[in-house]
Amino acid sequence: MSARGVAARWLARDEVHAFEPALGASVRGAACCEREGHVDNRRLGRALHAACEALGVRIDANAGSVSIEADARRVLGVRGPDGFVPADAVVNAGGAWAGELGGVPPQARVRVVPVKGQMLALAMPRGFVRRVVWIPGAYLVPRDDRRLLVGATVEDAGFDVRVTARGIAGLLGAALAALPALGELAVVETWAGLRPGSIDGLPYIGATALGGYFVATGHYRNGILLTPATATLVADLLEGRSAGIAAFSPQRDHEASAPVAK
Repeated sequence: MSARGVAARWLARDEVHAFEPALGASVRGAACCEREGHVDNRRLGRALHAACEALGVRIDANAGSVSIEADARRVLGVRGPDGFVPADAVVNAGGAWAGELGGVPPQARVRVVPVKGQMLALAMPRGFVRRVVWIPGAYLVPRDDRRLLVGATVEDAGFDVRVTARGIAGLLGAALAALPALGELAVVETWAGLRPGSIDGLPYIGATALGGYFVATGHYRNGILLTPATATLVADLLEGRSAGIAAFSPQRDHEASAPVAK
């Protein structure tokens, strides 16, 4: 990690247990990243929603199924259950479902792959786990509300968002192997979600082959981390201040599969 510019240091067994006393005797050492941080995604989502509304953004959380309408050259707007809304530009930030948006012509589609992730939360005493802890097969994130998050599976399961016994058992097994004391804590929540993956592991951010139609998806496990940079880039694209980043171009899949002239 240090070779990549990440401030980190090695902790011996005694130092690890001084940092995190709940860790079990099987832990022999750890890498400590002093500047590692975490954010509560639910609180962040609520704050972002409020900030958008304060700026006059209208958010329809119950719009139902929507699709775009376009002519041969460019996007015309969005159609939903309440009718057609004309627009000069449309940004598809549909996450794992971005590739399923109706009305998009084949040359403007992106190949987004849903990657399932299951998680659970334990009710813990305050200070039981103090920092984000990565262990073989799982990670632990303490929250201010005394929940300890344990995540997360990585599954190729299509759009299935069921919480399964196998998924939760795997997470709990990994957590208990490193912190046996977790066995006395109550499971207070379980859930599953879908990450938007891409064919080459890079996000899709930018203009498509359809004029006025933009995409911002494919961030996989880094959606929240890349949210500010993605929002800035998309705003610059819409206002003509940027041509985008070639490596993230939504058109790269089509360019790569195009026949080579001989």
